[in-house]
Amino acid sequence: EICKIKNVLEVHEISGEWDILLKVKVKNNRELRDLEIEKIGKIQGIKDLASMIAVKTIKDDPRIVI
Repeated sequence: EICKIKNVLEVHEISGEWDILLKVKVKNNRELRDLEIEKIGKIQGIKDLASMIAVKTIKDDPRIVI
């Protein structure tokens, strides 16, 4: 269900305090808030959300092969 949201670019299962890490792209803080409350927050099983905003991108290269 999360994968169908247009603003969601990446979905990762992670270990640690949280279970899922999303990379989303939004125009502004209001769009982020709406995305969290109206879309992601309403998905069954989502109990809590935390947001982190990148203020500067040092490197972003999706071509790296692992």
